[in-house]
Amino acid sequence: MRFAAIGTIRVSLRLLPVIACLLILPMHAAQERGRPPQWWTISSTGVTERGQFSELTNRRRVYVWSTFSDSRTIDVPSPTSQADVQHAVMQAVSAVRDLQIVANPSLAEFAIFVRTTAATSNGEHEEPGNFSLALDPSTQIGVDVAVLIPGKQMPDGTRRPRLVWDASSSNAKYEAQFAARFMVENFLSEFRKLKSPSRK
Repeated sequence: MRFAAIGTIRVSLRLLPVIACLLILPMHAAQERGRPPQWWTISSTGVTERGQFSELTNRRRVYVWSTFSDSRTIDVPSPTSQADVQHAVMQAVSAVRDLQIVANPSLAEFAIFVRTTAATSNGEHEEPGNFSLALDPSTQIGVDVAVLIPGKQMPDGTRRPRLVWDASSSNAKYEAQFAARFMVENFLSEFRKLKSPSRK
């Protein structure tokens, strides 16, 4: 395995894109506030096109974007942060040799957008409790994963998001970072089959 030296620390070259994106993400998030919706995210008010999974066949450069929001009404510290979710997802994506993670979405050919939430369950429609002991029994973890490519160009120069794969869970019963990674790995399994049909 090849390594690079950062000061007195030796780091695997394969992890450098992950580290770079984790460092750039907070700055990029600040820049995104106040801008029009972009193709690499899905907003509640924007229009999303529907595409085909096969449109990913010749795409390699990927932008990874994740969010985590905690709206629980209990006074218990969250075991998860947004950085935890981003790190878990980035680790899964960086393990795929056919993909190149980019820190700038304008250089990406597609994006993996992960939205995670923590809320307090009202207990009316969901079975109480979680599989993870790190979560309070009343905490409900939601995960949404969308794989997007640039869609139709709009008059303001931006492009609509074009959805080619998605999955969601309203009550994952695990910490957000693990649930997000599991769901992203399901996508990556299908992506590998798309790149190498012999794996089907």
